[in-house]
Order: sequence, then structure tokens, then C-alpha cells
Amino acid sequence: MDPKPLTPTERELAALDCDRVLVGFQFKPSPLEIGRLTVTIQSRGERLHASVRALPPENRTRRSDTVLRDWDGLIAQGPQSVPLGAWTYLRALARTVRGFLEVLADADVGAAKGGAR
Repeated sequence: MDPKPLTPTERELAALDCDRVLVGFQFKPSPLEIGRLTVTIQSRGERLHASVRALPPENRTRRSDTVLRDWDGLIAQGPQSVPLGAWTYLRALARTVRGFLEVLADADVGAAKGGAR
């Protein structure tokens, strides 16, 4: 069974979490916060992944295919065991979640335009 799609409020929270992660090195979260954010972003990302994958073929784009492929690769590899590996992994997850949000926003706009005809 596919996960339940994110509500608009949950999408906004996912975007805010991405903003919290995609900061300069001087603002890097603590290791504990990196772990917490990784779980949160990965959970939201799984739901967004299912939503993007469920888009009808006419709403699929090169961008949607790319973020799906990026997500699958990140989940398959996991974080690297190197200095800053967990933070780098979290940032990659956040960039991909941001991509999911953009794809879904574009699909929402397309659906609104199609429904207004």
C-alpha cells in the first residue's frame, strides 16, 4: 500500500525542513539534529516519492524522472562512512525532497489549468 500523500501543510513543513538543512557549513546542525532531520526528511520523502511516482504519464517530466532516480539511488546507497557523510547524505535527501515538491507543485498548477478549461 502506498503511503498517504502529504497535505499542503505537510508539504510546507517539508520545505521548511529542507531550508533548515540546506545551509552553509557554519550553520551545520549538531550530529543529533542531523539524525533527527534525516529520519524526518526521509519519511516525508518516501511519501512524496510515492506521490510523484503516481503522477499520470502526461504529468511526468524529465525533472520528475530525475528526482525519482536520485531518490532511489540515495536510499539504496545510504550515508557514506566518511567525515561529514551523514550531513552530506541529509543534504542530498533534502535537495531531492525539494525536487519532489517542485514537481508536485508544477503538476498541481497543470491540473488547475486543465480543470479550468
